[in-house]
Amino acid sequence: MTREDRDSRVQSDGGRGGSPGVATTAAARLVVACLLVCICMGASLLRNALWRHEAALLEDAARKGPDNPRSFYNLGCLYADLGRYEDAVTALSRSLELYPRRRSGRDKNATGFYAHAYTVRGSAYRQLGQIDRALQDLNAAITLDPYAVSAYVQRGITLREVGWFDESMQDLAVAITLAPSHAEAYRERGRLFCLAGETDRAIEDWSRAIELQPDHAESYVERGNCLQRHGQDGPAARDYRKACDLGSAPGCDAVRRHADR
Repeated sequence: MTREDRDSRVQSDGGRGGSPGVATTAAARLVVACLLVCICMGASLLRNALWRHEAALLEDAARKGPDNPRSFYNLGCLYADLGRYEDAVTALSRSLELYPRRRSGRDKNATGFYAHAYTVRGSAYRQLGQIDRALQDLNAAITLDPYAVSAYVQRGITLREVGWFDESMQDLAVAITLAPSHAEAYRERGRLFCLAGETDRAIEDWSRAIELQPDHAESYVERGNCLQRHGQDGPAARDYRKACDLGSAPGCDAVRRHADR
């Protein structure tokens, strides 16, 4: 084959179906996205196994100490973390029922215990859609401990979900004033700003949350969504990739969507 023939062959091949380099790059991105999804799934399975083990230990402790309020409190908090909200309500209700019998007048931890137990149970009620009970518990927590930052955050979330945005903003502002390094308060206020169409302030709050808690995947997803709506696809893609690297399934889904473009 002459040199001219080879040049002609190369030009002919290059004209078929577009650039092979582009196709290869797209395929590589898809493979990487799939690998990231597999890694996220593996991390999730391991985390669930560890949580099941911890739940079994705490359930055993509650069985062996049926009159120990702390056992039911610890179990209820773990159930809430696992999304087992009905079980969380049951365990925390038992804990609150038992605690007055065990505490003495000199127990300085009573206020903090009650406030946090009501906060976690209130959050569980919210997840179950029982808003009145949720607000009742969260109000009780704040009455018991006016400095209970988590109670203000959870009440702010609850108020936002029922459309009371001004009241929600007030609670989240109080939480941030009491605890300027409380990452969740910034995340939740960022969501509120986003709903109000204040994109710049939302991004500012999520950036602060990430600064305070750089390994929290959900913050990157939330900020990525807001950046994408603001037309900043490049920074949004970087946030999604970071979230996926941290084990976020929504982050990995977003990475895959970008790879399919």
